[in-house]
Amino acid sequence: MAIEIQKASNAAEALGIAHSRMSWAVQANLASVYPDEFRDADTSMQAADKAYSEKAYDASIALANDVVRIISDDLMAEVNALREAEAQLAADKAIADEVMPKAQDRIEWADLNNIKADYPEVYNSAHSAMEAAQKAYQIEKYAAATQLANEVLSTLSSEFEAKVTADRAEKARLAAEAKAKEEAEKEAQALIAQNKKYAEVAISDARSRYDWAASKNAANNYPDLFKEGGNLLADAQTAFNALDYVRAKDLAAQAYWTLMEIGEFAPLPATYKVRLIPERRDCLWRIAEYQFVYNNPYKWPVLYEANKKTFKDPSNPNLIFPDQVLTIPSIKGEVRQGAWDPKKTYQPLPK
Repeated sequence: MAIEIQKASNAAEALGIAHSRMSWAVQANLASVYPDEFRDADTSMQAADKAYSEKAYDASIALANDVVRIISDDLMAEVNALREAEAQLAADKAIADEVMPKAQDRIEWADLNNIKADYPEVYNSAHSAMEAAQKAYQIEKYAAATQLANEVLSTLSSEFEAKVTADRAEKARLAAEAKAKEEAEKEAQALIAQNKKYAEVAISDARSRYDWAASKNAANNYPDLFKEGGNLLADAQTAFNALDYVRAKDLAAQAYWTLMEIGEFAPLPATYKVRLIPERRDCLWRIAEYQFVYNNPYKWPVLYEANKKTFKDPSNPNLIFPDQVLTIPSIKGEVRQGAWDPKKTYQPLPK
């Protein structure tokens, strides 16, 4: 009796810690950032509570510890850091929203006063900084956008405006500036051609990787990565068609490295839901024989030992029911995660 009371006490303590982690996860909106981890932790939490209510204290402790393992200190620190980064991003955006219009006003002044013709280097410097600021703003690099916008303000300052007024009387200077403009335009065209070539190569590489992933059933094996890579590739092509070759190259590179995370096979499943198969009834022997389980029917005792506490009759390994979820322990160090999905392609476990 004393042992049982101690187990109950230990289980209650473990549940308290796990519930604390889940409360933090809800407050931190973990489901929006790490949906898989939140789902797994929530599933384990519910199972731990259920096990405790059924006085299965050892199972309750194990499941509660699983919640703590999933919502680890490292994960909490990472999420908190992410939230802090979001707050910093919002602060940077507020500053950029104040500075960017001022810089745009100076660009419009330069356009109205034909500064590009007389002072192409100054204009190109400011205009390039403005374009870079706008691009940085579009990709939420607000601090960089602010710095570049300040460069515009510094370049097209009131002192510079006064200088323009005085220098307009000097024809020789106009001729020299016209020549500089021509050279700058040539450099810009050369840069565009170079960037176009880089973008073409990057898009081609990403497309090849996408096609390979599609041929390996990535749409089902790694749906999130495959979708993300495809979207990035589509965005890269859109940017290329809009002649934004630098952005096209960057997006294509992101698509390529995202798709590189896709393997030839999906990770082996960690759970299996018993199916109702009239012509070949599921049993532990046959389930263990599945290639994505153990590829060996003689390994059925491993499934039994790992799951018998969940059986209606723990002493009867033959009594399993359709929709019963079985845990599949790793026996060869293989990585297992998620539930078995008939749409996914799994590499058979070596016998």
